[in-house]
Amino acid sequence: MTINSLQEENLIFIGGSPRSGTTLVQRILGQHADIYAGPEFDMVPMITSLYKDHLLQINSGRIDKILTHERARVAFSQLIISLFNGKAQQEKAKIFCEKTPSNALVFSDITALLPSSKLIMVTRNPNDIYLSMQTVRKKNLSHGIELSKPLKNNVAMIRTIGEHQTSGLATALTSTNAFCIQYEDIINQPEQTIKSLCAFLKIDFQQGLLELEGKKMDTAPDELKIWYSEQEISRGLDKPKIKEPLKLSGFEKYLFSKYIPLDKPPLEQFKHQYTYNKALQPIYFMREYFMSNKRHRRRLRNEAKNKQ
Repeated sequence: MTINSLQEENLIFIGGSPRSGTTLVQRILGQHADIYAGPEFDMVPMITSLYKDHLLQINSGRIDKILTHERARVAFSQLIISLFNGKAQQEKAKIFCEKTPSNALVFSDITALLPSSKLIMVTRNPNDIYLSMQTVRKKNLSHGIELSKPLKNNVAMIRTIGEHQTSGLATALTSTNAFCIQYEDIINQPEQTIKSLCAFLKIDFQQGLLELEGKKMDTAPDELKIWYSEQEISRGLDKPKIKEPLKLSGFEKYLFSKYIPLDKPPLEQFKHQYTYNKALQPIYFMREYFMSNKRHRRRLRNEAKNKQ
């Protein structure tokens, strides 16, 4: 392979809410002979944010004598390609697959930068994502691990799910270069679902894609510490079972209805699970307000104590 062998059309970006099944999709694609699918890179949302900052400066007239929109796009798209190219060469992979859940938040920006790249949006019943995030939260607390922002409380978890689903689906449902894959379909109809994914990616379906038992993917240490266990990243497709939906309170159903695009396919099939008493909406609104501002009030109290 030459230094410039990795092409834009051979880039795949996977996104979705944390605990929606993005790692499972990454593990499956990582079994393909032509694909490298490693640990989360994390940096793509930051790069797209910097790219948009450049566009703002161009539009303001600050740097338009030096840089045009197209030059900026080419420069930042080549930056992303060059960051992945070395590893693709090392692994002798024709295709580089990058999975970071927050990619879903910038799918529209990735499309603007790399219009020939492929996007994969992973969805799952929001109730099951929520249950899985609560399990991770309990594990972190029991091990004395500081909670990341999405795991701080129920409001933060549901908002995180909603932000990723809303942003990701907005692009996935409208772009011809995006594919929406449902976690439940992978578990219940793995061969049919992955064959459809392979057809979208224009790669051959290989039976080994579904043979995950005992096959680990490259994983960053903090991913194992916070989000996964060794067993989770090496088990087969026959092991994960879809659990009974978590019994939600009226307040939780209010949050789901407020933040998650339950009217969008494929999430509309779960909409009936989140019906709540609308007469209690003002009470739920105030409860959410106080929960959201609790951390802010605690910080102000600590600052006041430090000044004494």
